Amino acid sequence: MAASESQSNSLPPYGYLPLPTTSSFRVLELLPGDPADDIHIRLHQAGWDKPPSYEAISYAWGDTNIKVQITCGDSTLEITPNLRDGLHQMRLRNRLRYLWANSICINQEDVSERGHQVSNMLEIYQTVTLVLVWLGLDKDGQAEEAFKVIKDIAEAACIQSSISFSDLRNIDDLWILITPEMVDLVSGKEHLFSSVYWFYTRPWFFRLWVYQEVNSGTEALVTCGNNCLSWEAVAFTATIFSTFPKELFSSSIHWSIVRQLSLRHAFNFPTTLRFRYSTGSQQVSIINFLNGCRRFSCSDPRDKIFALLGMPIFTDHSSVIKADYTKSKLEVYQQIVDLSLKQSQILNSCPLSSTSN
Repeated sequence: MAASESQSNSLPPYGYLPLPTTSSFRVLELLPGDPADDIHIRLHQAGWDKPPSYEAISYAWGDTNIKVQITCGDSTLEITPNLRDGLHQMRLRNRLRYLWANSICINQEDVSERGHQVSNMLEIYQTVTLVLVWLGLDKDGQAEEAFKVIKDIAEAACIQSSISFSDLRNIDDLWILITPEMVDLVSGKEHLFSSVYWFYTRPWFFRLWVYQEVNSGTEALVTCGNNCLSWEAVAFTATIFSTFPKELFSSSIHWSIVRQLSLRHAFNFPTTLRFRYSTGSQQVSIINFLNGCRRFSCSDPRDKIFALLGMPIFTDHSSVIKADYTKSKLEVYQQIVDLSLKQSQILNSCPLSSTSN
């Protein structure tokens, strides 16, 4: 089904058609093929009034200076190798698959469209049937062991808590589930910590954009190579690991690995689940929320704000703060300062403000 490398090189570059309305967006149609086939897609316009059934890919772009070509209709489209690898992994052999990937479905050269689509990012992820978290290829062969360790610990912890993985989706603050007895779940498994460290330091965990992508309320599936696991299991196991004291580990080498894990922001990442619902965000100021996100990365400094607009703490201010890439970094940050000062005045006037903060 897919074009060969020589055919792809002879095709013209893809030209995006403007989106006709403010409620329009694009979905990519991934054509079926065998593992060795080149990637072949088609882009379709859709609308929020009648959205199609599709899944969204949450991934790390990688080095944007390195691009590979895929075939889009009768044209070529340049994407990063990591997304190409993800499309290879997600492609079905015998039927079409409809997906949303930001670097393909948004015309990145159109500043106006990019801002509007980023402002609608939460709606994009809330409409999908599944969020596919793509961590990349398992080049080092560590993913299989890491996935098994993470799954085993999460399953055992769920049994201790008398809950299921699906129940975890409805719990904002995973810390409330941690008990002293869960220490035993990792005791004697120190030899496996290196694979866990490898897993939680994949580039995806460093992206600021993933906050709203996995907190949209839609089911998320984490994939690396041929391995897959629910996001809830990944988050719960990370929360358990981040609570371990030094005394649990039998050697300074093991403790060194775990200490690196707990200090890296990837291991603090699951705490963002407590911001999934508006009831959890109402007790947090904008400044405190942004402070908790400061170690995560994005290529455009304005995205330090825009990447979080879909989170509940900002949804009440959607008419004030919008993703506008025509504004400078200073203008965007000034908006946040003004909004934070107003919020602070409201909180200070509340009789319970001292306990809320």
